[in-house]
Amino acid sequence: MAVDDLQNLSDRPAGGPARMTIRKTADGIGVYNPTRRKIALVLFLIVWLAGWSVGEFFALWGLFGSSSPFAVDLFLLVWVTAWTFGGLVVWSVVAWQLFGVEKLFLIDGGAIVTERGFGPFTRRKVFPVEKVTEVGYAPPAAKSAADGFLSRGKVKFMVDGKPAGFGIELDDKEAGQVVDLMRRFIERHTVEASPADEPGEAAATA
Repeated sequence: MAVDDLQNLSDRPAGGPARMTIRKTADGIGVYNPTRRKIALVLFLIVWLAGWSVGEFFALWGLFGSSSPFAVDLFLLVWVTAWTFGGLVVWSVVAWQLFGVEKLFLIDGGAIVTERGFGPFTRRKVFPVEKVTEVGYAPPAAKSAADGFLSRGKVKFMVDGKPAGFGIELDDKEAGQVVDLMRRFIERHTVEASPADEPGEAAATA
């Protein structure tokens, strides 16, 4: 289900920043939640990564390009491993800030699908609608952490008793729209899945 094929159903201020959009799809509804880019943070991290690259170069040169004592090489190996891991984490934050997106699809066939990430680093989860319960807002303690790209977001729900979520950096109005959409979607599919009364039962109650 490509986002480009969806019809926009939500309001977006003219000339305003990209916010959450709700769109009608061929087989349901799609919610598109791009990251709220923090330019100051991105610029700071890019400057930090420039220094990180210099440190990485000299550490690798010292590790592989010189004949240092074993103890020095061991220290450099441990240091460069931690330094490389830290740099990769920062690169992932920059990539998320520039290209990250969350998607929520309510599929008429009876599934709720979430996607989060950027490019090939996108994680997709598919939940059968009958297993999704307790759709609501994240508790106050969790809302303060709902802006991080590793958080579950401001909309929480349970899947087979396990917590799941959607809506990084949504405001209260946007989170309310998502909660309402999900609740109505689940209610509609619950009604459709309920077995019809048997003729004998209907006659007995007449």
